[in-house]
Amino acid sequence: MTDPLAHPFPPQRRAAGRTQRRRASIVVTALLAAGALLFTACGQSDAEPATAPEPAPTLAPEPPPPAPEPPPPAPEPPPP
Repeated sequence: MTDPLAHPFPPQRRAAGRTQRRRASIVVTALLAAGALLFTACGQSDAEPATAPEPAPTLAPEPPPPAPEPPPPAPEPPPP
């Protein structure tokens, strides 16, 4: 019968698992470092906090067109 306290995997598989975890850790670290380098290279770390954009200058509203003059009164009919 096998020893119940023995590890469930042989040493070769345990070593392979450690290698995969180590490789994954290196890849994650490299990606984080590349992201941080890209972030600082683009100047995002020194950026000022976002503020609301200044409103565009507005032109004075156009005055309404002058009201049309009323038509002249109709001539009075001649007396009969």
